[in-house]
Amino acid sequence: MPIDYNRCLAIEKVLVSLQTACQNATYGCNEIIRYNKKYEHEKTCIYLPCSCPQLGCNFVAMSSNLYLHFNENHMNEEISFKYDEFFCVLLSRNEDTIVLQAQTDGKLFVLKNKVFENLGNAVTICHIGPNSLYPVSHYEIKTKSEVENKFLHYRSSAKNIQGRTFVISSSTKFLLIPLEFFNSNGTLTLEIRISLSHLKLKAVHLC
Repeated sequence: MPIDYNRCLAIEKVLVSLQTACQNATYGCNEIIRYNKKYEHEKTCIYLPCSCPQLGCNFVAMSSNLYLHFNENHMNEEISFKYDEFFCVLLSRNEDTIVLQAQTDGKLFVLKNKVFENLGNAVTICHIGPNSLYPVSHYEIKTKSEVENKFLHYRSSAKNIQGRTFVISSSTKFLLIPLEFFNSNGTLTLEIRISLSHLKLKAVHLC
C-alpha cells in the first residue's frame, strides 16, 4: 500500500541488518558491508576498476594492477616523467589523448585535448585511479606562441578518472589555448610539471 512520504521504519531496519559484498569484489575487494553503506563504500573503494588508456586495449583492473599492466605491455607508448620536474610534450591540435607515466611509482596520467572551433583547444590533465586516492595530484602547464610574444601559465588539480573515455565538458577545469599558439603544422610544445604536493592554484594568465 502507498505510504506517501512517511518513513517505513520496518524496512529501514531490514536494510540496516542486510550485508552484501562490494561490487568491486572481482577486482580484489573483500569488504562485507551493510546494505545501507554500500553506495558510500563503493564511491571511495580503492579497488574501483580502471581501464587501460591505450587505444584498442581492453584491460581492466584496480589501479595498481593497471599501472603494472601498462608498464609491461605498452612500453614506449607513453611519455615518462619525474614528479616536480618540467618535461615537454608535443601536442597536435587534433590529438585526443596523451598518456603520461610517473617513473617513481608508475602512476598513469592522461593529457586530454578537445578542439573548440574558432576558439582554440581545451587541455587538462587527469589521473587514472580511484576517487579516494590520496595525495591529490597537481599540475602546471606552460606554453608560448611562436608568432607573438605571448605566454600561458596554468595550475590546477588533476581529476581522478577511471579510463580513457573521459570527455572535457563545460564543468571541467582546463586551459584554453588560442588558435594562434599553434604553428603552421598544427602542433604546440607544452611544458608540464606534475606534483603530489599541494600547490597554490592560479588562474590562467595571458600576457
